[in-house]
Amino acid sequence: MTMCVTMVRHAHDYDYVHRVRDIEADTPARYNADPDRLFESSGCAGKLAVFAVRLDTFEAEKNQQVFYIGTNQPEVLTEIRRHILANFENLPVAGEYMHRDIYDIAEKYGKDTFLMIDKLGTDKMPFFFNLKGRTDAMLEKVKFFRPHFTDRAMQKFGHLFPSHLPPRMKNWRDKYEHHLLLKMAGDGVGEAKSWLVDYFKQAEGDFFVCTPEEGSKAFLHRFAAAGAAIRYQAVHSDEVEDILGVGYRSAA
Repeated sequence: MTMCVTMVRHAHDYDYVHRVRDIEADTPARYNADPDRLFESSGCAGKLAVFAVRLDTFEAEKNQQVFYIGTNQPEVLTEIRRHILANFENLPVAGEYMHRDIYDIAEKYGKDTFLMIDKLGTDKMPFFFNLKGRTDAMLEKVKFFRPHFTDRAMQKFGHLFPSHLPPRMKNWRDKYEHHLLLKMAGDGVGEAKSWLVDYFKQAEGDFFVCTPEEGSKAFLHRFAAAGAAIRYQAVHSDEVEDILGVGYRSAA
């Protein structure tokens, strides 16, 4: 008698869709150190260096669209999130939240990061961060220079360039306190647009369909926000205490 044992192994979170749609669950859909998602090197807490991974591959969706949503009532964004996760046939590619305050901080203190990535690409960032680290380490030994010299210099450098954000984003910043960047793909584009049009006939707020440039810059602005608060602390270290940057992301 021959016994055949088949081990089922997955190279992606195959249960993700079901879990993220469970909007009534008592537990968050995603969080760091989730024991159900950690295994071997993925749960090593940085104690191992991983040089290669094997992942399932999926065909890239060519048709993608970013919707820029604004409201002055946070409950509106909660309704949007819950409805999309529970009722849409197509889940979003991404959903990112920004408050007006962090929008302003990122616009001023994340400008140089935005411009470097927009003009030079992400592949150049490691070089500049390494150069910045070396320069800071060297200047720390020279009493003539104030702390965070490179941050202060890069901040002044960013002021030399004109405004980098699209006009419609600025208009939404003035009108609305809470912003949601919603990226859909494939059939989800039409599904989201149709529902948002109907929804904002009665809900407080509005949305616009981004051009490719607007969509790219909206998400880049959100990315720059992650380090903008740290830059603010570095530039104003004589006035404020240390700041811990915390990111918030809609489940999508």
